[in-house]
Amino acid sequence: MSKTPARTCAVLGLVMAGLTPAAQAQIGSGWTRYSPEFDVHRQGSGQYSKSGGTEKFTISATGVVGKTGQRSEIRLHNGYSSGQRQFEGYLKVVRLDGTKVSLKQTMMTGGHAFFMLSVKAEGGGQLYDHGNSGAGTFISGVVGRTIRVNTIHDENAGTLKLYLNGSLKYTRTTPAGKTWVEKYGAYKTLSGLGPITAEWSNVNLWRSDHRHLIFCTRGGAVFAENNGITGLRRRSSCWPRATRA
Repeated sequence: MSKTPARTCAVLGLVMAGLTPAAQAQIGSGWTRYSPEFDVHRQGSGQYSKSGGTEKFTISATGVVGKTGQRSEIRLHNGYSSGQRQFEGYLKVVRLDGTKVSLKQTMMTGGHAFFMLSVKAEGGGQLYDHGNSGAGTFISGVVGRTIRVNTIHDENAGTLKLYLNGSLKYTRTTPAGKTWVEKYGAYKTLSGLGPITAEWSNVNLWRSDHRHLIFCTRGGAVFAENNGITGLRRRSSCWPRATRA
């Protein structure tokens, strides 16, 4: 696998490095834009280029089912184990002669894939979660179209949400006690095939480091506990609220 010689100091789609003042994200409010370092990962026939705010990811080989080794991806160095993270980008599958290619990942450190927004050939190109085949198809006919993609991972609450063109399409429960990173580009999955050309434009990242205040009643009084533990719905006398750390 080839990489850029050194980590770059800003995500390619961002216009400013480092943290910036609070910004209005596409989904929700109270977010702060940030710019982690990243590597470009290329393997096999993977190719990468950038023009303006658009990044192009190409896998030119078909590859072999049962083997990986074909990729062109941005690997963000944005490891986190608490708080909320939002990814936004505009995805266009320019060409799809293959199938089951991952386009955006939220994964655990150590290379353990979890959420894999992927495209398969059926229906003019269908987006789905390759890491959870039971989730079904999110949208069809994506080849040649530009789709706005937002993922919001609330690590404290243990949820990952996918929005396509501003509409919530998918919510998945995430395991606790993990450290997470994100990738985007084109990666031929183990059961997939190339070729593919995909573009990501105007990629932005936000974070919101909130803790959860748990309001409980005890003897008629209301008190608050600082806690990030999930599963609080079992306690009928308590309800969570979020507050900025």
